[in-house]
Amino acid sequence: MGQEHSSNGRPLNVPNRAGAVSQSVPQRPVEVERPPPRLREGRGGPCEERRSSATERPSTSAQPTVVKFHPKRGNNVVIEQNGMVARRSDSFCDAITFVDYALKLNEVLRIKIISMESTWNGILRLGVTQHGPLSIESLPRYSCPNLSGKPGFWIKSLDTEGAVEETVVSFFVSPAGDLNLKCGSGDYFVFLSGVATRSRGLWPVIDVYGNTTGVQLLGVTGRDSPAELVPEPPVRRRSRSPAVLRSAVPRAPAPSGSA
Repeated sequence: MGQEHSSNGRPLNVPNRAGAVSQSVPQRPVEVERPPPRLREGRGGPCEERRSSATERPSTSAQPTVVKFHPKRGNNVVIEQNGMVARRSDSFCDAITFVDYALKLNEVLRIKIISMESTWNGILRLGVTQHGPLSIESLPRYSCPNLSGKPGFWIKSLDTEGAVEETVVSFFVSPAGDLNLKCGSGDYFVFLSGVATRSRGLWPVIDVYGNTTGVQLLGVTGRDSPAELVPEPPVRRRSRSPAVLRSAVPRAPAPSGSA
């Protein structure tokens, strides 16, 4: 039996079989139960899967600029791994190398010491030059003092305590003309001062010297790049004793018959 309606078209309240008056209730749309979001296993446990919208841009991190060693090098240097590794093949010197990239101010070069030996005194020497490698007619056997004593070169020996195998060495030149350097996750300190900042670029100089026998280039990043593994520390100055800068000579053998 159909629903009775009044003259204005509205349904009438009519008694049911039990005599009670039933009032018609407007129907609501049926709610469809939605499945729970799918979960995927992440590094930190389950996390909710999310779809990005068309206007959402993926987050990106600055990748290091790939750099290689320049063909200009000392006689005892062998370049390997597509130009990214330099090894000294003989003696303790004549292993000056350059990077084929001119650093801008606040650009960080990161290198790794990949091999060492204990035959010699002396250690890796680092710095920058405002002279393009091809403009240097001939390379001396020693970067210090043969190059460091010339205008446009800023080169110095690392401390033996910090320059050990597998150490990552990072350095950059600030607008103030300081070459700031750190070993591993330590603090930056002023390694060299008085670097010319009006140069069009500063070519890194790496002398694979003394006990250091192999160096790998890790790339160039900006000062604020995520590749910098620790928050930016205040740059501090560290005094160094002249005794640290030793000449690379063979170690003297122990006297015979000594205890």
